[in-house]
Amino acid sequence: MPANRIAPGRMPPTDAQGPADALDWPMSLLDVDTPPAADSVPSLRQLLLKVQRRHAQLACQAAHELRTPLTAQRCIAEKVLLEGATAEQLEAAIVAMLEESRHMEQLIETLLLVAQANGGLLEAPCTTIDASRVAVDAVRSIEPVACQHQHPISVRLTGAQFIVADAVLLRQVLLNLIHNAILHTPVGTRIQVSVQARPQGQVVLAVVDDGPGMSTCEPGQAAPRFARRREDRDAHVSLGLGLTIAKWLVRSQGGRTRIVSKPGAGTAVCLVFAAASEPIDA
Repeated sequence: MPANRIAPGRMPPTDAQGPADALDWPMSLLDVDTPPAADSVPSLRQLLLKVQRRHAQLACQAAHELRTPLTAQRCIAEKVLLEGATAEQLEAAIVAMLEESRHMEQLIETLLLVAQANGGLLEAPCTTIDASRVAVDAVRSIEPVACQHQHPISVRLTGAQFIVADAVLLRQVLLNLIHNAILHTPVGTRIQVSVQARPQGQVVLAVVDDGPGMSTCEPGQAAPRFARRREDRDAHVSLGLGLTIAKWLVRSQGGRTRIVSKPGAGTAVCLVFAAASEPIDA
């Protein structure tokens, strides 16, 4: 497919095979959209308790993450005031405090986005978009970050694939998933974003890596809502909301989210949408 069919400017690297050909794995290995069953009053009570615990866990994690940049800002300000900083030191302190403010702002925006999607406050999409174009744009935007972390990133396309969705929200989903793959896999892990047509009139966008995989998840088991690998929790300070954002935003767009993972072979997060007809040009 010509580059100008997707988007103007330089195309990200392409890879026909990609990490581990994860889209050929069983699509039903892990299903994050399957709701737990409650067929009796006791089971419904247990389900409500689980939901309450998850919300409490999210609130605790959010409070901890928001407290971190606030504490950093306070420490920077106290150090400057106590030591009688020079003009250069004051400038450096202001820059550091602004960076912490941006971090805190991103956290708040992320939490608001999850709340809106979870509460059904996002409008249903009514526009047909080219998912391949959105994928290329997302990869082009985050490629410098991937290179900085020494993660080769590429795209795999089979032509224009049309779906009914919000291009801005879909791009946000892909950026979150790619960023998760960058942070939670070893240096040198390959990452690929693919867009392919599948049987039964489906279009699948996938963020695939050839990292260590999710060894703690059993086949057929629903992935925990805020799950992260234990080694990632120790190594990175993060809400672990990338998958949660993807799940709720994709569901608000009429799609589904699937996780395919093999220990030692990698992980793929697949976004499944119904294919749409090509829009007529004005």
